[in-house]
Amino acid sequence: MFTIVNSAENAGHKFMIKKDVLSGVKSAEFSVYDENEQQLKYRIESHLLPVHNNEVFVYPSKKVIAKLKSKWASLTYSATISILDPQSNRWINGNITDIGGLSAYEYIIYWNGEFLSIKNPSSSYIKFYDKTERIYLARFRKQGALLKQSKYDLEVLSDKYPDALYLLGLTVWDHDYSRFNRGKK
Repeated sequence: MFTIVNSAENAGHKFMIKKDVLSGVKSAEFSVYDENEQQLKYRIESHLLPVHNNEVFVYPSKKVIAKLKSKWASLTYSATISILDPQSNRWINGNITDIGGLSAYEYIIYWNGEFLSIKNPSSSYIKFYDKTERIYLARFRKQGALLKQSKYDLEVLSDKYPDALYLLGLTVWDHDYSRFNRGKK
């Protein structure tokens, strides 16, 4: 069983995330707004590479605060991540690995000595959990978008980790789901 935690004043915030319609041969790119879609908070961009890659820029400064680059793998997903820790102002490396195989989406994030899990526990939300403390940290869901731009709702319930960690996790889920569309949603 996992506990829902609101651990600080800025916990409990929400984002509306819009996926760019045309990314071409690059990894998907996203604009991250406040929950009212009024203010651009982050921009997730990619480079022309043969592997999934993203950088998270914070607005309005347009400073890079997180990076992701996947590794070649046949059926499983694996990526290295680097996130600028807001408390120490230093880059901390980690990784995201698909452990769900072909039957279910589940990823393990290792960052700053901590283990998190991203999984879809048979609800419409994909959830982030702290594996050690068994805390439910954040959740997101994809809004239906048959002919429109894809949108995600992201709700951050704890400030234990920086927003960039959840944003990178969302890009991994989107990349893997779009790539395989394995019916694991």
